[in-house]
Amino acid sequence: MSDNQRERSLEQKKTQQQQESEVKKEEGKGCPNCGHPNEAQARFCEECGEPLDSLQCPHCKSPIHPGSDICESCGEWLLDTQCKFCYATIDPNDSFCPECGNPTEGVRCPQCGDLSYFDFCKKCHIPLTDFAKQTVEEVKKDPELIEIQKLFEEINQEQEEIKQAQEDEKKEAVDRAEEEKKEKKKQQMQMLEQMLNQSKKTPPKQQEKTKPVQRQKKNLFSDKESSAILNAAQRAKQAAQKKAELEKQLKEKMEKIKQMEFANQQQARRFHSAMKPPGDMGWLCNFTDTVHQYPEGCGRPDMGGEWILLTDPNWVYSDELC
Repeated sequence: MSDNQRERSLEQKKTQQQQESEVKKEEGKGCPNCGHPNEAQARFCEECGEPLDSLQCPHCKSPIHPGSDICESCGEWLLDTQCKFCYATIDPNDSFCPECGNPTEGVRCPQCGDLSYFDFCKKCHIPLTDFAKQTVEEVKKDPELIEIQKLFEEINQEQEEIKQAQEDEKKEAVDRAEEEKKEKKKQQMQMLEQMLNQSKKTPPKQQEKTKPVQRQKKNLFSDKESSAILNAAQRAKQAAQKKAELEKQLKEKMEKIKQMEFANQQQARRFHSAMKPPGDMGWLCNFTDTVHQYPEGCGRPDMGGEWILLTDPNWVYSDELC
């Protein structure tokens, strides 16, 4: 086969592949995850493995995962014939759920006025329903959860101690540098003045023999002042060690919470929201390993998750749903 024939054969093969791909795209299934065209009978994407028979959100047409009660893209409620709080079957004309008594359109937060179909306000995080208030009381009475809350509080305290000690150390270092700068300038002025006075008193013939004035070394700070920086650094180190020990204990206890199973999504959101510890926290979901401000931002909280301290710069809130 000549080179020209080989080139024509390759071009024909490439054109045929492109045509087949176009046919797949027109007659087959486009992957909702990566957009790759697949054959009509394919159940999974041949490119990324994503299921091709996934549902679509009726509001924004985004793919939704089986078992989701809200769209992970736009946040709209998907179960139109079910109560947003107890999942009981409701009629479109019902203003209140006949099972739990909550408004079918959602509960309006008395603090910020936001209409929510979650048991906790997504903005203020205050309990809105009897379900939420009951869960909060249950969390307060559970010895294991009380211990977890206590560990979080102690870790927060150690974190504050580390922060304060580091600030003290920095302040002491800055103050010392300023004092050294002032003292150095003062010594230079004294040396200059001494040299001028000496040159006036010394006869011209003897001036050449005058020895230069030696700068005397002087300890500018007392032992107390010198050790202030070291004390602050030691405080920060001790607090960091204690914090690490507490975090190890917390990790063991949180492992059980992280793997808890729930009957439905709202039950999971209620539980995790009710046990939110004080401090700068984020909720890390198992579903997509995303940090949310609250569990209400997660599309599949029933898959579990845990509250984490946002002291690690690698963790950042996600304003969007999973």
